[in-house]
Amino acid sequence: MSQASIRAALNTIVDGVTGTGNVYDYRRWAVLYDDVLSKFKDGTAGTLLGFVIGEATSSNERISFRTSGDAGTLCTWTFKIIMYYGAKDADATMKTAETLIESVATALNSSSTLHDGQTFYHAGLANVSIFELRDWCNTLVHYGQIDQAITEYMT
Repeated sequence: MSQASIRAALNTIVDGVTGTGNVYDYRRWAVLYDDVLSKFKDGTAGTLLGFVIGEATSSNERISFRTSGDAGTLCTWTFKIIMYYGAKDADATMKTAETLIESVATALNSSSTLHDGQTFYHAGLANVSIFELRDWCNTLVHYGQIDQAITEYMT
C-alpha cells in the first residue's frame, strides 16, 4: 500500500457516510474565499458542508525478525480528516455537526478495509481530536478533526 492508496480508502469510507456533503481526498484551497466555499456548498441542505482527507504525517520504525532474518519498515501514517459544517444557531447545527463527525469516526472504526489485518498492517482507532467553532474563509463553521493512524509494513 502507499500513502495514496490509504488516502483513497479513507476517502471512500468518509464519502460512504450519509450526510457528509462534498468529500475530497486532499485539502482544497483557492485564492478567493468564495471559490473555496463553493467547493463545500451542499446543494440539498443549502449549507456549507464537507470533509477533506488532510495532511498526513509519518513515523518509521525498522524491524527485523530473529528467526527468519527478514527485515522491514513499519510506516505509520497519521491523517487529519477535517470537517467543515456551516454554523447556524437557530438550527442547532452544533448538535447535527457533532453527530455527523461521530458517525464518520464510527465508520472508520468499524471499517473492514482498515481493520481486517490484511489490507493494512494495523489501523488504530479514529479519534475526534478537535470539535469547535472556527472562522474559516470569513465564515463561522463547526470545525472537526479526526486523527486516523494507519501502519503499513514495507519490506
